[in-house]
Amino acid sequence: MTDYSDIRLSGAQTAAPIWTEFMKKAVALPQLFRRQGFRPARGVVDVRLDKITNRLATPSCPDTYTTAFVAGTEPHDTCDQGGVVQGFFSRIFGGDSQKALPPRIAEPADCRRCPR
Repeated sequence: MTDYSDIRLSGAQTAAPIWTEFMKKAVALPQLFRRQGFRPARGVVDVRLDKITNRLATPSCPDTYTTAFVAGTEPHDTCDQGGVVQGFFSRIFGGDSQKALPPRIAEPADCRRCPR
């Protein structure tokens, strides 16, 4: 039985060592842990995006990340970072110089306890 008193320990001090030992043993048992690459669910695609524009990355985009989208909802425009020349023309002819925000993650429909 518990008295709900605070033990004044963090998860890193209590749960992490237990989880680490469990996972070390689980990985050693091939019948319990199949070592296969992760495959996304059907209808989900991984897309490499530029961190500044959040558009499809090209070789001219130096800083990128990979994220998942429901197929058909991924961006189709490529990043337009062309370096010095592109920056020069953007200053002359204008252009969107604001940093794009990452895509929002939708909240579950029934989320009574979610922070607002």
